[in-house]
Amino acid sequence: MTPHALTLTCNAALLGWVGEIARLTRAREVAWCDGSAAERRQIVASAAMAGALLSESKRPSHVRRGLPLASAQGLDRLTFVCTPTRAESGSGSHWMAPSVAYRKLERLLRDSLGTGTLYVVPDVVDDPAFPQGRVLIELTNSYHGILSMGVSGRMGREALDVLGESNAFSRGLHVCLSHAAQHLLVCHFPEDDATWSVSS
Repeated sequence: MTPHALTLTCNAALLGWVGEIARLTRAREVAWCDGSAAERRQIVASAAMAGALLSESKRPSHVRRGLPLASAQGLDRLTFVCTPTRAESGSGSHWMAPSVAYRKLERLLRDSLGTGTLYVVPDVVDDPAFPQGRVLIELTNSYHGILSMGVSGRMGREALDVLGESNAFSRGLHVCLSHAAQHLLVCHFPEDDATWSVSS
């Protein structure tokens, strides 16, 4: 099996997960990030056109334009560790049962990207347990998220090459819907090696 030109991979587990999230959000388009300089320039231009970034000449680091964000304390109250039992989440953590968390997130995300693009952002994160690094696949509609991950220099095709056909990748999903407090939710799922967040 050879990778499709638009997906950059033939990894069945990855393609299945991306397809599942694309159907949930009803994304108009799924775009796979290859990590190239040309792609980065295109993302910066698209973000600037959408008003999501300050001018590159003023902010070379492509810092996102200031938007009303929740305070650190407020965001902490909406961040949950989702383990089978409360004791497993650790002291001081806010806990939510995984099944409850997934239902809440799915309600927020269902049909949320009908006019938008879901970007697939593969990256490699340094991890002593993985000699070549741990592969993170981030699904997002956030220009800021893509540009931040691109700074590592191992985002895109290199990450997919490291992953190969393996199912051992961290699953990240970050979707910006609005900055209303009722739409802020961050959930860590240690057993699934996954983090899902909405508007954080």
